[in-house]
Amino acid sequence: MAESKVEIIVDKKVVVITQLLVMMSLAALLPLFPLQQITGPLVNALLYIAVIMLGANNALLICFLPSVTAFSAGLLPAVMLPLIPVIIIGNILLVLFFNYFKEKNFWLAVAVASFAKYIFIYSLASILVSQFVKNTSLAKLVSSMMSYQQLLNALLGGIIAWAFLKFIKRI
Repeated sequence: MAESKVEIIVDKKVVVITQLLVMMSLAALLPLFPLQQITGPLVNALLYIAVIMLGANNALLICFLPSVTAFSAGLLPAVMLPLIPVIIIGNILLVLFFNYFKEKNFWLAVAVASFAKYIFIYSLASILVSQFVKNTSLAKLVSSMMSYQQLLNALLGGIIAWAFLKFIKRI
């Protein structure tokens, strides 16, 4: 009897580690698709799904991968380098707020987490861009990437995550 309990515990750990590795791989690969309108919602969906399936601590491990991959692959202009920590912290806020509110209501958690991420990224990006980016067309491009698109991506990610989690019967 004790042997079967040990096997089940080991199997659960293997499943969680496997799921974490798959999600981390997806988080690293998704930014390689060049359209923010597609990759943004998918990355946010992945973060929501990771919170539900793996817990907030494991989801936090995923937060830094998309931005680092996008920059490392040369998909972001060099002027965005100072914004990478801002985006990573925005992802961390999304995970933490979603985790805190998810037991109350999934949609409330998505809304609060999305707005927290958006307000943080938009506020800091606006300050950084206005201070350090002198090229006005580049400043407009970076500002638009860090504005309402972040909110829309996070909200759409919540919808995608809900559909996926409903499909696999996790919510």
